[in-house]
Amino acid sequence: LVQERTTTPDDPDWFKQSDMTLINAPDAWDTSTGGLTANGDTIVVAVMEKGALLTHPDLVPNRWWNWKDTPNDGIDNEGNGYIDDFGGWNPANENDDTGNNGAHGTGVYGIIGAAGDNNVGVAGVNWNVKMMNLSGVDTDIDIIAACEYVFKMRRLYNESNGQKGAFV
Repeated sequence: LVQERTTTPDDPDWFKQSDMTLINAPDAWDTSTGGLTANGDTIVVAVMEKGALLTHPDLVPNRWWNWKDTPNDGIDNEGNGYIDDFGGWNPANENDDTGNNGAHGTGVYGIIGAAGDNNVGVAGVNWNVKMMNLSGVDTDIDIIAACEYVFKMRRLYNESNGQKGAFV
């Protein structure tokens, strides 16, 4: 028997998120709240912004980390062409600096993937998704460089059978 489902998060500010109701997010959440593909790949969303407060409690659980890199050692550990990209990539600074802690970027991250049903803040479209930080994106050149980073991380993922890079 098919059981009726109604997925409503317990996040205290959920009631303020009329945009989620407009896009029928609760109906989608009945099917999935993100996480893995059918093949078991961790879903990663690349987010290009000037910066965001990535220490926000709704964002911390869903932040993507490049676990094959060792932070601040001055070495390209996984051979992707980027040194110390443990926390993503900031093309303007050529490091993994998170950029400014602006409200816009924090809101964008929250809409995409604020952890849902965790009794904190709001719920994102995807409750269980990894968000790749591409910060300091201010110019056309930064956008191109950020896109190149995403492309290289996906190619590395494909070439290593998921051992390196990201399923972006």
